[in-house]
Amino acid sequence: MVRIVHVTRGRLRMRLDEVRSRPAVAAQLHEQLMAVSGIHQVEIKSRTGSVLLAYDPRVLGSADFLDEFSMAMGKLFPAYFAPGRLRIRIDLLRGRRKLAGRIQRLLGPVGGIHRLEIDPADGACLLVYDSQVITSPEFIDLVSRSLAVELPLIDVKKIFSRTGLGRG
Repeated sequence: MVRIVHVTRGRLRMRLDEVRSRPAVAAQLHEQLMAVSGIHQVEIKSRTGSVLLAYDPRVLGSADFLDEFSMAMGKLFPAYFAPGRLRIRIDLLRGRRKLAGRIQRLLGPVGGIHRLEIDPADGACLLVYDSQVITSPEFIDLVSRSLAVELPLIDVKKIFSRTGLGRG
């Protein structure tokens, strides 16, 4: 399972259990990710399964980048990544059944999201989306407003702006 650990503008840290203690897989992943336009640096620690990406935040908001990144990751981890599909774990939702249900009801009908499944037992999320729609500023604004209802203490727009998502 892929776990997003930390995202800031121009940096993304993930944990991939499939890379832990597998230096050959880590080397393949490094090669695949360095081929993605917009990614400047990839650091993988196979001892811990940590993957750090340094990317151009202006490209993260483009559908091409999302699809290219998904294809690169999908070559090694097809169960989690494919263009228009993402499977990740969000720790904030772990054990919070009511919150997960409310967020799923809020975001499920949003245009551009074809399917959203959240398992509150472990925070696992499956998102099937239209990659041409989800990077638009209108989409980011709608998701931000929807999530602000359920997560008023978290500034979702600020998180999106830190990552570069929604910028052309």
